[in-house]
Amino acid sequence: MSSFYLLSDASEFSKRSPWGFTVLVADPSKSCRACGHEIHPLSGRISVQLDESRGSEWTDLIGLGSFGPWLLISSRVLEGLNGIGQRFVDVHPVEFCDVPKKMQVAARPKYFLAVVNEGIRLDPTSGYVLKGHCPACGFTLTDPVMDPYSVVDRFIDASWTGMPIFLGDISGTTVYCDDRVIDLAAKQAWTNFRFIRCGKPLGESLSDPGEKYLAKK
Repeated sequence: MSSFYLLSDASEFSKRSPWGFTVLVADPSKSCRACGHEIHPLSGRISVQLDESRGSEWTDLIGLGSFGPWLLISSRVLEGLNGIGQRFVDVHPVEFCDVPKKMQVAARPKYFLAVVNEGIRLDPTSGYVLKGHCPACGFTLTDPVMDPYSVVDRFIDASWTGMPIFLGDISGTTVYCDDRVIDLAAKQAWTNFRFIRCGKPLGESLSDPGEKYLAKK
């Protein structure tokens, strides 16, 4: 049985890491008339607006806050994930605007916005309060005022599709991965990744810097 982790960026623990303010697309975002969920169509030219006040190096993962369920990753991360069988819903090349001055002179890899697939079911005892699915857009509706210290990610046995990186069925934009990803991140020294072993209350995970995966090289 694989070990599962919450996968996110570590930007809040390093001023060197850039931060994405906004994802700009050719077609404007739309709000579902039934539930209000904002839908971001990813097509054509995609640009990410960076925070000009932070960032001095191009990291392999760039944080995008609550946008998603996407990962903004470098080409070498995408290539590495493809090598262990990862498949995404879509993968889109990305441009940048409002690049911090220190990063303008640094060597920049190619970046891609990878849309993550749903790949596991969460046990009802996890603590997410499911209110149903929107009949118009299918978005999963959960209680937005849940106590984060009452939420612990627990999964239904045999529901995992086997994909290295995946979403839960009722956990919103939370991205999970298995230990193949953390092993590859250590081997290839990916930067700005944060891996938190599942099983802690969500409230504790928010301030957890995660596994010291680079020490595993």
